[in-house]
Amino acid sequence: MSLLSIKNLSVETAYDSRVLVNNVSFEIEKGEAVGVVGESGSGKTLSALSILGLLPRGVQISSGSILYNGKDLVTCDSETLRSIRGREISMIYQDPMTALNPVMKLGDQLREVIDSHQSNNSDINQMIFDAFKEVGIPDPERAFHSYPHEFSGGMRQRVMIAMALILSPELLIADEPTTALDVTIQQQILA
Repeated sequence: MSLLSIKNLSVETAYDSRVLVNNVSFEIEKGEAVGVVGESGSGKTLSALSILGLLPRGVQISSGSILYNGKDLVTCDSETLRSIRGREISMIYQDPMTALNPVMKLGDQLREVIDSHQSNNSDINQMIFDAFKEVGIPDPERAFHSYPHEFSGGMRQRVMIAMALILSPELLIADEPTTALDVTIQQQILA
């Protein structure tokens, strides 16, 4: 059984049924890396957001199935999707400034991810410091106590990557994860 199997996925606007993603199908096996290539506006991000049940208001899945470990995410209730998001499937968004909460410190944002899925972790701060170190943030303690606007775009992108990886998800969706990073750091992150 595939880790993820998308069959005939179509996404459309709710108000006028304009097709945004048309009949997409692909499979991902455990341990496999898959790249989805297409021009800007072709529906790559909408397809990724469909997997997580995070389509924008006014956009909906009109047909198809998204099987994750045999469970159809299209028909799952919101609570089931919430329990899968972050823990089993995580996403690195392409724009960290809109994905990070501007009024929360970065450490608190990572803590929220951990707290929503693990109640028995005794040293959450160390987990967060380790995640920051793993993505090359030079001063994890400073990052922990900083707000997103206090960091450059590249550093915010590293925080997003740390947030996506902190719970070691089984499936990681990366939507242009290295756009704001310089070439040397891009290579480190991809490795």
